[in-house]
Amino acid sequence: MASLLLVEDEEVIKNKLAHNVPWAAYGFDRVAAVENGQEALALLTQERFDIMVTDIQMPRMNGI
Repeated sequence: MASLLLVEDEEVIKNKLAHNVPWAAYGFDRVAAVENGQEALALLTQERFDIMVTDIQMPRMNGI
């Protein structure tokens, strides 16, 4: 199985992506969601993820 990191600053979109998509059916056993690039970078220093899906326009640090 694979792991997925979602990076999205809009709470509604982040929650819908994290909870309404059947990630296990697509082969993901672990899904984490954070609000911005800084949180993503901090998490990535502690854990590995196979795939990261990120918003581009976010406050503090963009998705690029």
